Amino acid sequence: MALAIAFTLAPLALALDQGLTYVLVKWVCATGATRVLVLIPVMTLGMTVTGAVVGWSAMLAQRTRGPRYLVALLAVSLNVLFGLLILTAIAPRQLLSPCE
Repeated sequence: MALAIAFTLAPLALALDQGLTYVLVKWVCATGATRVLVLIPVMTLGMTVTGAVVGWSAMLAQRTRGPRYLVALLAVSLNVLFGLLILTAIAPRQLLSPCE
C-alpha cells in the first residue's frame, strides 16, 4: 500500500499544480490575489516530498534488493523528478504577471 501511495502522489501533485494554476489564473488576474499562485506549488511540493519519504521508508524496509526494493527506488526517483518539474514551473509564475 505504501508503494502505491508513493507512486500516485507525484503524478497527482503535478496534475494538481498544472491544473489548479491554469484554472485560477483568470481569477488571480481579476482579484490580484497572487499569493494563491505561490501556495499551490508549496502544497504540491509537500505532496512530492511526502511521496519520496514514503517510498524511501518502503525502500529501507526491504531486507533484500528484490523487486519491491526496485519499485520503491523508482517511486523515490519519480517523486524527486516531479518535484523538480514543479520547481521549474514556479519561476515563470513569479517573474511574469498572471495577466500577461
